[in-house]
Amino acid sequence: MKTCSFFLLFITLQLSNCTSKISNKMLELNETVELGFGKTITFTEDDLELTFLEVSDSRCPKKTQCLVAGKAVLSLELRNKSEKESFVLEVKGLCFDENGTCGSQLNALGYQVEVFFLSPYPEKEHPEKSKYKAKVRVSKT
Repeated sequence: MKTCSFFLLFITLQLSNCTSKISNKMLELNETVELGFGKTITFTEDDLELTFLEVSDSRCPKKTQCLVAGKAVLSLELRNKSEKESFVLEVKGLCFDENGTCGSQLNALGYQVEVFFLSPYPEKEHPEKSKYKAKVRVSKT
C-alpha cells in the first residue's frame, strides 16, 4: 500500500511539473495566443511580457434584447527589460468573429498589441473573471 501511494504521489508530481513547463513556454512575436485573466505570457524578444490585469464586461448577453451592444474593456500591461506600459483594449458586444473584427489594437513600447476576441461570450449572466480568455497577438511596430 505504501509503495502504491508513493508511486501515485511521484506520478502526480511529474504531471504537475509538465504543466508548469508548458505554461512557461516562451512565445514568438506575431503568434496569436489565448491569454487568461490574471495570467502573463512571455515572448522571446526583449524578455517581453503581456499581463491580463482586469476586465469589465458590459457586452449584451446572447439571446437577450439590449438597447446597446455593450463592450468588454480589458486592462493589460506590457513590460520589457527596462519599462512597462498599462493600457486598455476593447472588444465589441454582439460581435462573434474571433479573427479580429470584434477587437481593437494599439501601439505600446514599440510593439502593436491586438485583441481579437474575449471568451466566453456572456449568456444569461456574465462569467466569473477567472474564466475569461483573450485572443491576442503582439508584433513589432
